[in-house]
Amino acid sequence: MKIYESDYLIIRFEKENDRFVQFWKTSPCSFEALKEEFIHYTELYRKHQPSQTLWLQQNFSLPLDKEIDRWIENNVNIPCVEYGNEKVAFVVGKDVLVHLSVMNSFEETDSVISPNHFASEKEARNWLDESRTPGENSSEIKILFEGIDAEGNSIIKIKRPS
Repeated sequence: MKIYESDYLIIRFEKENDRFVQFWKTSPCSFEALKEEFIHYTELYRKHQPSQTLWLQQNFSLPLDKEIDRWIENNVNIPCVEYGNEKVAFVVGKDVLVHLSVMNSFEETDSVISPNHFASEKEARNWLDESRTPGENSSEIKILFEGIDAEGNSIIKIKRPS
């Protein structure tokens, strides 16, 4: 059931799965627009209190910085955990470098949330449907940005169990 829609974001509440699903219709153009969307998201999280959330990042293209990382941790992640969030999954967007900034935000802020990141919505939903708690997933994928080579190309390492 759709519970929110703006120019940027659609939020659905799958009551049967106790899950929020967020889809970026288009990426916010500024941190202020992003903050506004997260304020709506957090308020809806307080109201419905799902245990899971799935972020479909295909169209998200706003790179995050340390200041917005801290704001998201304090104003979104911590409250949503207090409202019952237990598992978070992301489906990687088209802009892998932007998604790396999303991934790094959780590590750099020592977040209360330990999300998993997936290449497809099906993989993300399968993980969310598992009864295991976060951190018990042995097939976790790690994507690491290692810098730029001499030709100006990004060096990205993907670690996944064989």
